[in-house]
Amino acid sequence: MSTGTKVRMLHPEWDDTAVQAEVAAIIAETGAAMDPVGVFPFDTRQQQNGQ
Repeated sequence: MSTGTKVRMLHPEWDDTAVQAEVAAIIAETGAAMDPVGVFPFDTRQQQNGQ
């Protein structure tokens, strides 16, 4: 799942500009270009289940 999708799930009221700004901030903070395991930062269910 992309960072943009996760931001939209958490903030469905945000417009595209706000979502893009948040995604850019997340990428700048983490130094990540992508989420290779699909769980950063919001979906911890897989981590808790040991998957």
